[in-house]
Amino acid sequence: MHTTTLQRLKKELPVLLALAASVCIAGIIVRYLALPNAIELANNSSEMNVYSEVLSAKDDLASVKNQIALEQDSLSEKFQRLTQGMGDPEDLSSILGILIGKAEDAGIHFIRKVQPQDESRRNDYVLYPVVLEMTTSCESLGKFVAGIESVPHLVRMSRLAVTAQRGGKLDVRVLVTCFLMPK
Repeated sequence: MHTTTLQRLKKELPVLLALAASVCIAGIIVRYLALPNAIELANNSSEMNVYSEVLSAKDDLASVKNQIALEQDSLSEKFQRLTQGMGDPEDLSSILGILIGKAEDAGIHFIRKVQPQDESRRNDYVLYPVVLEMTTSCESLGKFVAGIESVPHLVRMSRLAVTAQRGGKLDVRVLVTCFLMPK
Protein backbone atom coordinates (compact mmCIF):
# COMPACT_ATOMS: atom_id res chain seq x y z
CA MET A 1 0.00 0.00 0.00
CA HIS A 2 2.72 2.45 0.87
CA THR A 3 4.79 1.34 -2.02
CA THR A 4 2.07 2.15 -4.52
CA THR A 5 1.66 5.60 -3.02
CA LEU A 6 5.41 6.19 -3.12
CA GLN A 7 5.53 5.06 -6.73
CA ARG A 8 2.76 7.48 -7.64
CA LEU A 9 4.52 10.29 -5.87
CA LYS A 10 7.71 9.54 -7.83
CA LYS A 11 5.76 9.82 -11.07
CA GLU A 12 3.97 13.02 -10.00
CA LEU A 13 7.01 14.60 -8.32
CA PRO A 14 8.17 16.61 -11.36
CA VAL A 15 4.64 17.97 -11.84
CA LEU A 16 4.34 18.88 -8.15
CA LEU A 17 7.77 20.56 -8.17
CA ALA A 18 6.85 22.51 -11.29
CA LEU A 19 3.57 23.56 -9.68
CA ALA A 20 5.32 24.64 -6.46
CA ALA A 21 7.97 26.55 -8.43
CA SER A 22 5.32 28.29 -10.52
CA VAL A 23 3.42 29.32 -7.36
CA CYS A 24 6.67 30.75 -5.88
CA ILE A 25 7.49 32.57 -9.10
CA ALA A 26 3.94 33.94 -9.28
CA GLY A 27 4.25 35.16 -5.66
CA ILE A 28 7.55 36.87 -6.44
CA ILE A 29 6.09 38.50 -9.55
CA VAL A 30 3.10 39.75 -7.59
CA ARG A 31 5.32 41.03 -4.77
CA TYR A 32 7.88 42.89 -6.90
CA LEU A 33 5.95 43.87 -10.02
CA ALA A 34 2.22 44.03 -9.45
CA LEU A 35 2.08 45.25 -5.83
CA PRO A 36 4.23 48.40 -6.33
CA ASN A 37 2.17 49.31 -9.39
CA ALA A 38 -1.04 48.85 -7.40
CA ILE A 39 0.31 51.05 -4.57
CA GLU A 40 1.43 53.73 -7.06
CA LEU A 41 -1.98 53.59 -8.72
CA ALA A 42 -3.68 54.10 -5.33
CA ASN A 43 -1.40 57.07 -4.51
CA ASN A 44 -1.97 58.65 -7.92
CA SER A 45 -5.69 58.12 -7.53
CA SER A 46 -5.75 59.93 -4.17
CA GLU A 47 -3.60 62.77 -5.58
CA MET A 48 -5.96 63.04 -8.53
CA ASN A 49 -8.90 63.28 -6.12
CA VAL A 50 -7.19 66.20 -4.37
CA TYR A 51 -6.68 68.03 -7.68
CA SER A 52 -10.22 67.24 -8.68
CA GLU A 53 -11.53 68.79 -5.45
CA VAL A 54 -9.40 71.90 -6.01
CA LEU A 55 -10.67 72.24 -9.56
CA SER A 56 -14.27 71.73 -8.49
CA ALA A 57 -13.84 74.45 -5.84
CA LYS A 58 -12.69 76.95 -8.47
CA ASP A 59 -15.76 79.12 -7.91
CA ASP A 60 -15.10 79.11 -4.15
CA LEU A 61 -11.51 80.23 -4.76
CA ALA A 62 -12.74 83.12 -6.88
CA SER A 63 -15.14 84.22 -4.15
CA VAL A 64 -12.36 84.01 -1.54
CA LYS A 65 -10.13 86.10 -3.82
CA ASN A 66 -12.90 88.69 -4.17
CA GLN A 67 -13.41 88.80 -0.40
CA ILE A 68 -9.68 89.34 0.13
CA ALA A 69 -9.67 92.18 -2.41
CA LEU A 70 -12.67 93.84 -0.71
CA GLU A 71 -11.03 93.55 2.71
CA GLN A 72 -7.78 94.98 1.35
CA ASP A 73 -9.67 97.96 -0.12
CA SER A 74 -11.43 98.53 3.20
CA LEU A 75 -8.15 98.45 5.11
CA SER A 76 -6.56 100.82 2.60
CA GLU A 77 -9.45 103.29 3.06
CA LYS A 78 -9.07 103.12 6.86
CA PHE A 79 -5.33 103.73 6.55
CA GLN A 80 -5.91 106.74 4.31
CA ARG A 81 -8.40 108.16 6.83
CA LEU A 82 -5.94 107.69 9.69
CA THR A 83 -3.11 109.44 7.86
CA GLN A 84 -5.33 112.10 6.27
CA GLY A 85 -4.48 110.81 2.81
CA MET A 86 -0.75 111.39 3.27
CA GLY A 87 0.11 107.70 3.32
CA ASP A 88 3.05 106.66 5.45
CA PRO A 89 5.04 109.76 6.48
CA GLU A 90 8.62 109.58 5.32
CA ASP A 91 10.18 112.25 7.53
CA LEU A 92 9.58 114.45 10.54
CA SER A 93 8.30 117.34 8.45
CA SER A 94 5.45 115.16 7.15
CA ILE A 95 4.36 114.34 10.70
CA LEU A 96 4.71 117.98 11.75
CA GLY A 97 2.49 118.86 8.79
CA ILE A 98 -0.12 116.45 10.14
CA LEU A 99 0.20 118.02 13.62
CA ILE A 100 -0.22 121.54 12.23
CA GLY A 101 -3.23 120.34 10.24
CA LYS A 102 -4.74 118.89 13.44
CA ALA A 103 -4.12 122.23 15.20
CA GLU A 104 -5.82 124.17 12.39
CA ASP A 105 -8.77 121.75 12.43
CA ALA A 106 -9.09 122.44 16.17
CA GLY A 107 -9.13 126.22 15.62
CA ILE A 108 -5.51 126.81 16.64
CA HIS A 109 -4.11 128.98 13.87
CA PHE A 110 -0.78 129.85 15.39
CA ILE A 111 1.73 127.59 17.10
CA ARG A 112 4.35 129.82 18.74
CA LYS A 113 7.13 127.31 18.86
CA VAL A 114 7.94 123.91 17.38
CA GLN A 115 11.03 122.58 19.10
CA PRO A 116 12.33 119.12 18.08
CA GLN A 117 14.23 117.24 20.81
CA ASP A 118 16.95 114.61 20.47
CA GLU A 119 15.81 111.51 18.59
CA SER A 120 16.14 108.01 19.98
CA ARG A 121 16.37 104.89 17.85
CA ARG A 122 14.71 101.57 18.49
CA ASN A 123 15.15 98.35 16.52
CA ASP A 124 12.45 99.08 13.94
CA TYR A 125 11.51 102.75 14.40
CA VAL A 126 12.85 106.17 15.43
CA LEU A 127 11.28 108.33 18.16
CA TYR A 128 11.26 112.10 17.56
CA PRO A 129 10.08 114.08 20.59
CA VAL A 130 8.78 117.56 19.69
CA VAL A 131 7.64 120.36 22.01
CA LEU A 132 4.79 122.52 20.70
CA GLU A 133 3.94 125.84 22.37
CA MET A 134 0.68 127.67 21.66
CA THR A 135 -2.00 129.90 23.11
CA THR A 136 -5.51 128.60 22.70
CA SER A 137 -8.92 128.15 24.28
CA CYS A 138 -9.99 125.17 26.34
CA GLU A 139 -12.32 123.91 23.61
CA SER A 140 -9.65 124.17 20.89
CA LEU A 141 -7.15 122.39 23.11
CA GLY A 142 -9.61 119.52 23.60
CA LYS A 143 -10.14 119.21 19.83
CA PHE A 144 -6.38 119.30 19.24
CA VAL A 145 -5.74 116.57 21.82
CA ALA A 146 -8.50 114.44 20.24
CA GLY A 147 -6.91 114.99 16.83
CA ILE A 148 -3.52 113.86 18.09
CA GLU A 149 -5.04 110.81 19.74
CA SER A 150 -6.70 109.86 16.43
CA VAL A 151 -3.30 109.00 14.93
CA PRO A 152 -1.59 106.92 17.65
CA HIS A 153 0.51 105.05 15.09
CA LEU A 154 2.19 108.35 14.09
CA VAL A 155 2.16 110.56 17.19
CA ARG A 156 1.65 110.09 20.93
CA MET A 157 1.22 112.88 23.44
CA SER A 158 3.71 112.43 26.26
CA ARG A 159 3.22 115.58 28.37
CA LEU A 160 0.84 118.49 28.54
CA ALA A 161 1.48 121.65 30.54
CA VAL A 162 -1.32 124.22 30.74
CA THR A 163 -1.16 127.72 32.27
CA ALA A 164 -4.31 129.83 32.50
CA GLN A 165 -4.20 133.42 31.22
CA ARG A 166 -6.64 136.29 31.39
CA GLY A 167 -9.60 136.23 29.07
CA GLY A 168 -10.11 132.46 29.10
CA LYS A 169 -6.97 131.72 27.09
CA LEU A 170 -4.49 128.98 27.92
CA ASP A 171 -0.74 128.87 27.45
CA VAL A 172 -0.04 125.29 26.41
CA ARG A 173 3.15 123.27 26.04
CA VAL A 174 2.70 119.82 24.54
CA LEU A 175 5.41 117.18 24.26
CA VAL A 176 4.51 114.78 21.45
CA THR A 177 6.55 111.82 20.31
CA CYS A 178 6.55 111.12 16.58
CA PHE A 179 7.19 107.60 15.25
CA LEU A 180 9.03 107.05 11.98
CA MET A 181 10.52 104.06 10.22
CA PRO A 182 14.31 104.39 9.90
CA LYS A 183 15.68 104.94 6.42
